[in-house]
Amino acid sequence: MLDYHVHTHYCRHASGEAKEYVIEGINKGLKEIGISDHYPMCHLPQLSYDDYSMDQQEFPSYKREVDQLKKIFNSKIDVKLGAEVDYLKAKESTLRKNLTSEDVDFLMGVIHLLDNWIIDDPRNTHKYLEYDLNTFYSRYFDEIQNLIRSGLFDIVGHIDVIKKFNHIPDEGIERYIMPCLESIADKGLCLEVNTSGIDRPVKDTYPGKKFFKIMFEMGIPITLGSDAHKPSEVGRHFEAILKLLKNAGYSELISFKNREKELTKI
Repeated sequence: MLDYHVHTHYCRHASGEAKEYVIEGINKGLKEIGISDHYPMCHLPQLSYDDYSMDQQEFPSYKREVDQLKKIFNSKIDVKLGAEVDYLKAKESTLRKNLTSEDVDFLMGVIHLLDNWIIDDPRNTHKYLEYDLNTFYSRYFDEIQNLIRSGLFDIVGHIDVIKKFNHIPDEGIERYIMPCLESIADKGLCLEVNTSGIDRPVKDTYPGKKFFKIMFEMGIPITLGSDAHKPSEVGRHFEAILKLLKNAGYSELISFKNREKELTKI
């Protein structure tokens, strides 16, 4: 079993050292853990808060720390170095230049920003009331499509996190997410099944559990992420979700080494 979405104190809104997350993974029987803190958001517009990611000058220290943990724990767990990267079409060229030189095992592309505010920040939930949800969802998933087409990423992370606070259009999410799943399948990208939404108002995974069978039938490879922001959250809800994934047909998860896919049995 693996967990490919784990944060640390570097991101400024999580607690705990990277080592603590690795030890928690060992204690929970993980064979592999991907440390994937928020990549510096220097390519994004000025935000209302400054606790979303590490600074650019901190990223080398982050990489060195995770690389050291690989060596320290290599006999107990496979530690992988990754980053959760905020994509913005308007800044794609800058982001492409920044990421070219990054020596990591995997890059997870995500969308957190629309109209210069972070859509999954509880401090911003009131902003949803200012929008027509159909229009807002269309814009969000258009940007997801741009992320997929960019070719910058190995994994598409929490693809429908826009539903986190249960602000969902009356007709549901299918019309928005299905074209994105088709694009992921066409590109051969890996899709994260993120379990953190179970603990949020929406009470569901990202993407939702009802899409697991569809994803399998489309041939979409998946990885698993807890989106842990404290050590105790590593591997949360994995046992139940793995059963559902197996029932949908999945028998393997995707891991990465030096940006190359590897298969691991569920």
